[in-house]
Amino acid sequence: KFAAVLGAIVIVITCLSIGEIAAVGYVGEGAWHADKVLVAAIVVAISIGVTCLGGLMGVAVTDMIFFFLMVTCVSSAFPKLFFDVGGLDGIKAALSGPAPEMLTAFGGIPVPQAAILIILCINLYKDPAFYQRFAAANSPKTGKRAMLLCFSIWLSFDVVTIMTGTIIRVRDTALAVQPEVTYVATVVQYLPVVAKGLFIVGILGAIISTLDSYYLIGGEIISNDIIYMLRGDRKLKDKVSITITRVAAVIFGVIGLATAFRFDRVYDAFLFLSSISMTLLFVPIIAALMYDGRKTNVAGIASMLVGGITWIIFQYVWPVTISGVTIDPVLIGLPLSFVAFLIGNRFGKDLYAERRLKGM
Repeated sequence: KFAAVLGAIVIVITCLSIGEIAAVGYVGEGAWHADKVLVAAIVVAISIGVTCLGGLMGVAVTDMIFFFLMVTCVSSAFPKLFFDVGGLDGIKAALSGPAPEMLTAFGGIPVPQAAILIILCINLYKDPAFYQRFAAANSPKTGKRAMLLCFSIWLSFDVVTIMTGTIIRVRDTALAVQPEVTYVATVVQYLPVVAKGLFIVGILGAIISTLDSYYLIGGEIISNDIIYMLRGDRKLKDKVSITITRVAAVIFGVIGLATAFRFDRVYDAFLFLSSISMTLLFVPIIAALMYDGRKTNVAGIASMLVGGITWIIFQYVWPVTISGVTIDPVLIGLPLSFVAFLIGNRFGKDLYAERRLKGM
């Protein structure tokens, strides 16, 4: 129970979606020169409303509609942006003087930081929203088709957004303005009137769909995992569970608004939460899902405790710096968490022994 509750608490923390709240504030600032906190508060309120009133169906519908609008509008603006700066040759000429590091393989990012970004890409496999979506498929074949389609869309859209981000750096090589604000303002500048509205609605909608997804998931985890486990495996009534989820959504929104703009950039907020969850949860969750060997409670607890304590020590007590670059605690905590899992597996009852025997 301790391992399950601790893991659920960490997942709930990541469901606060602090990075998304910060992002929506900068969208409002870039599009309308509005107060970022006010815009974020309005969007959070809408997200809470969708979560409380629409449930999973409302979340799924907003996901599809608004993501389509965002992808379509950003992709439509990209060709004009790209050719107005002179294509690849223009980008190279513009950055070779003031920001030549942007033309290197890592874009000027130190190798340890680049390694963190690569590692965090596989953080998706412990994301509760990932499993929620595909667990809802009516057959494995449907889930597989959806996965392949999503990957093709995501990869294509990633190329567009990365190149657009590089163009933004061409337009503001000194990063004098918040990059997120420059991004939105630049894209809007290159779209016709109707498409401008669709683009803003698409981005805001995509963020709303992300927020309401995680608010719903976080609330469900609190009621169906944390409270359920603390009650001694006694299931809550559906009405009580729904009420808890709704109250949790409001609390998530308040905490998110109170913390979102304490980070310098959206990237920093994203990295902070991803780093915590990756260090504590990645090893035990992936092992529980994919490892067919011996698994014990001691292994899960040891993996999370070692990962969590390591993250706290090297984040706040004893940061490690090499050649002027601070090493993210994930690079230290993740392998130690794995070692703790292997050692912990030598102690306690094998939870899956009976299941493996039945399979044989």
